[in-house]
Amino acid sequence: MNLLHIWANVMGMYYVCYFLNGKVSVGKLLIFSIVAGTIANIIYATFRPQSTMVGGSPMVFALIGLIIVLQLKHPELPRFRWKSQCGQWIVGYATLGNIPILTDDFSAFFVHMLGLGVG
Repeated sequence: MNLLHIWANVMGMYYVCYFLNGKVSVGKLLIFSIVAGTIANIIYATFRPQSTMVGGSPMVFALIGLIIVLQLKHPELPRFRWKSQCGQWIVGYATLGNIPILTDDFSAFFVHMLGLGVG
C-alpha cells in the first residue's frame, strides 16, 4: 500500500462523511462503518483466502452504498449532487478506485463492490 492509496481513502472518507453529516448520527455512522467494512473484508477473505488485501476502501464504498440507500428511501433528505465539490470527489473516488489499470487485478473492484453491497 502506498501513500497515494492511503490519501485517496482518507479523502474518500472525508467527503462521504461530509455528505452524511446531519443525515446519520456520528455514533451510528461509526458503528456502521466498522461493521460494514469488517463484513466486506471477511467476505472477501472467504472467497480469496490467499489474498493479503484488506483495507479501508470497502468501508468507504459501504458508506457510498449507504448514501444510495438513503437517497432512495428518504426523498426528504437533501439530494446527492454529483456536480458539487463533494459529489465530484465521491464520484471520482468511486471511479478511479475501480480502474483495473491502477491495480494489479480485479480484486480491488471485487472488494469495493462487496463494500457497496454491504452498505
